[in-house]
Amino acid sequence: MTLMTPLRHKKEEYGSTILALTHSFFQTVIFVTMTSIYRLLGFRKEEVTLHHAEVFLVSTTLLLSSLIALSQIVLWLGWVVVVLGNLRIIQIISLNLMTLMFDFTPTGDPSIAVKRARWHLVAIGFSFIDAVLSFAFMYQFFDQRYQILNNHFPNFFHYVYYSVITITTTGYGDVFPVVLLGKFIAMYEASVGLFFLVFLVSGAVGRLQKHV
Repeated sequence: MTLMTPLRHKKEEYGSTILALTHSFFQTVIFVTMTSIYRLLGFRKEEVTLHHAEVFLVSTTLLLSSLIALSQIVLWLGWVVVVLGNLRIIQIISLNLMTLMFDFTPTGDPSIAVKRARWHLVAIGFSFIDAVLSFAFMYQFFDQRYQILNNHFPNFFHYVYYSVITITTTGYGDVFPVVLLGKFIAMYEASVGLFFLVFLVSGAVGRLQKHV
């Protein structure tokens, strides 16, 4: 009963069980991947500033890039990168949808709306880089083991190329998945790419509205 109380309150607030469940899921993801880290570092939610959020974005990108580089040497580390990369992708979707649907703010100060709109666009940029790198590594990691693509590349840059043309739904046709796992990852990335388009447009519109 205790666990159901917050959910019941959210249902009453939003008037929908689906919205209440969605909010609870996204909130849980954000807590596990972001809020808990702030707490470990000694920050409470109300103490978090946009500077802290920016440091979190840059640190996440640097950490992901470092792990990808290290996994080229330490092969077993690849599984860790796959897990963390997918966790980052789920976090990206959760943060942006919480911002769009429930007016979520990454800081403890809800009053700085103009700065938050600007930060949202910056966050989308870093999130896009992280998503591209995460999917590129998944293509490389699984292609080396299961040959999921029609072409097999000698270095990571080519997988970044395929990741970019997939997430932007460009699809030149020179590289494509040939097995079920590869097709699933490609569909997964293309879907995330559509989310990014929505996030970018909403962020730009929100920025314009705050400016006006």
